[in-house]
Amino acid sequence: MAKTKATDILSLIEAEHRQVEKLFAEAEKAKCAKLVEQFNQIYIEVIFHARTEELVFYPALREYEETEQYVEEAE
Repeated sequence: MAKTKATDILSLIEAEHRQVEKLFAEAEKAKCAKLVEQFNQIYIEVIFHARTEELVFYPALREYEETEQYVEEAE
């Protein structure tokens, strides 16, 4: 059975969430210079992720009445 685009998008978003969680866990253990590097990477990942959600994911969810409230909460 082929994956749908929705499944692919959800998988991508979930993977991005896990990546940021991993970066935060690494940042908790990091020392000075490495900590700055970790937060810079977190910043890049979160900005990219947020733009993806805002431009692709949220507009798609707004098409369905039952998910519109969740989009509003997320924004």
